[in-house]
Amino acid sequence: MVRVMTERPASPKPTGRQAPPAERPRIGGPRAIADLMPEIGRAALWKGQREYMAYQKALHRVRSRGDLDLVYLRYLLEHYADQGVLRGRATGSTILHLPQRQLRDLPIPHPPIAEQRRIVEILEDHLSRLDAAEASLRSASTRARQMAAKVQEAIVTDAPQV
Repeated sequence: MVRVMTERPASPKPTGRQAPPAERPRIGGPRAIADLMPEIGRAALWKGQREYMAYQKALHRVRSRGDLDLVYLRYLLEHYADQGVLRGRATGSTILHLPQRQLRDLPIPHPPIAEQRRIVEILEDHLSRLDAAEASLRSASTRARQMAAKVQEAIVTDAPQV
């Protein structure tokens, strides 16, 4: 099991005005960003781009110490969210929150980094096939609707006039 290190975003003091971009919180370096609202477990990766990025306070930023692939972690968090693992650790009755302690205590399966990358590669290959299948189904559905409309039009057009 691996312990997940998280960071708290810097909280600027409220001033009643929006801070200029240079004073706003920034994220630097590769991280997994787990956005906890509106659904716990939605995750994204920040790959160290230098452009400005604003983010909510209601998220955890997670850094790898090098032995945890962040794409692997992102998929693991999504899996935990889909299985209800994160919701079971959440607090709050109206807006759910995942406290940092609960995130730190998540069991993180930790195969060697090369195996994590193989898992990600295989998973992404399967996901890309599912995306292609979904696009094919959407296209077939559109064609079927168009054909049904043409058949209906032909029936009405070719119907004997009374």
